[in-house]
Amino acid sequence: MKEKCFAKLNLYLKVFEKKDNFHNIETVFLKTYDIYDEIEVIPSIENTIERKIGKLSLLQSEKFQKNITSHLEKLNSENDITLKVLKEFQKRFSLPCQSVILEKNIPFQGGLGGSSADGVGIAFLLAKTYNIPINDWFDILEKYGSDLSAMSLGSVVKGVGRGTICEKICDNLGKFAVVAFDGYNLSTKDVFEQFDILEGKNTYEEIDIFDKDIMKNMVNHLEKSAFTLSEKILEYKNKLEKITFKKFLMTGSGSAFFTIVDDIQEAEEIKKQISKFSIFVAITRV
Repeated sequence: MKEKCFAKLNLYLKVFEKKDNFHNIETVFLKTYDIYDEIEVIPSIENTIERKIGKLSLLQSEKFQKNITSHLEKLNSENDITLKVLKEFQKRFSLPCQSVILEKNIPFQGGLGGSSADGVGIAFLLAKTYNIPINDWFDILEKYGSDLSAMSLGSVVKGVGRGTICEKICDNLGKFAVVAFDGYNLSTKDVFEQFDILEGKNTYEEIDIFDKDIMKNMVNHLEKSAFTLSEKILEYKNKLEKITFKKFLMTGSGSAFFTIVDDIQEAEEIKKQISKFSIFVAITRV
């Protein structure tokens, strides 16, 4: 049995003051129905994990395939959220060891929540395989990152506080997102530290996610920090917007960008325009 591990977009991301060494945020997570990793588990005599490039990655540019392969070679299993979640399940529910096969398609360090998606994916897969009710394991996800709780609810989810206080808004927006990435990698820790230097805190803005022109008022308070750390990321955003005449927003702490449109034909045209200078471009339902 395989489980899809869906990436996320931050439709908007507002960052406020720190509390107990963590920033308070307000965001809306969008499930990307067509950008995902895939995970499989097989009972084994010991816990192992095999990571390999996924089928969706093979549809992307050769540069992206090299980028994701390079990251796979550098991964440290000791810090792998997937294995941490697996061990928590084994400890709590006395599960056998597992051989984990993980097919990666989600760009690394793009703000798309790839590691979190894999942690959520293995939780759901183990729960289905061993018939474990969600109420018995949902709290495990909160230990390993603020994204996991929201991403486990899927669909369109509002997150506040550290992102772990979540409320499902609706199943989907009925729109299409075009997601673009050019391989510029940023550390989440570095972006938030730069935010503290530049901003410290922000005022509250009211945002309507059901506005007809959905991208018009969307904000990401971490964009300025990312642009300060890398001028190339700002140049990339400017190029996306200049070529397409569309607003693009960074997701999470970067450095992937996205825009949202109503129909697939418009999405395909945007993809065609920006594929010439991006290593990864994908259209997904949101």
